Amino acid sequence: MDRRKFLTKSGLLLSSTPIIASTSDDNFLASYIQEENNIPFDDYMKDIHMINTHTGEEVKMVFKENGSYNPEALRELSYFLRDYRTGHAKYIDPNLLDILYSLKVKLGSDKPFYVLSGYRTKKTNELLRRTTKGVAKHSLHIQGKAIDITLPNRSTKEIARAARSLSLGGVGQYNKSHFVHVDTGKVRHWYG
Repeated sequence: MDRRKFLTKSGLLLSSTPIIASTSDDNFLASYIQEENNIPFDDYMKDIHMINTHTGEEVKMVFKENGSYNPEALRELSYFLRDYRTGHAKYIDPNLLDILYSLKVKLGSDKPFYVLSGYRTKKTNELLRRTTKGVAKHSLHIQGKAIDITLPNRSTKEIARAARSLSLGGVGQYNKSHFVHVDTGKVRHWYG
């Protein structure tokens, strides 16, 4: 079924005038378009819900509306994803948030992402390189372009498979540590 027929049949395309559907309709439509075209759906509103596993902080907000990022939301999310060891924050690449939104839609999840690591200072990254296997010297975490996540209602394998299918950046699958690394770098994947 082509997109126009689907939209007409589902009642979401009634005329040439755009309509705003409910959030559940948006997620359904986003999933359909994503599957048919293998691209994320850039709808009128993107939101994110995350819990920081180290600080216990929780954030739930709209970060993009009508194709534009909300600067205040980006500031708040950058602080939320700060290096919890040092308290330093860095501007987070908004494309990373787009990837998380697309991943949420792809997985059909209404649960928050649990964040294990967002931005890292060079000092923290070096500490982790000395104490943890598999930490890259020039990690995209240092640039605010990577995040390590879990979802309470999805396995590491499911999250990584969905993230890889988006083809929007790097995906690391860490089964033993139970998390998935997602970044805005080149499309690639690995297992840790």
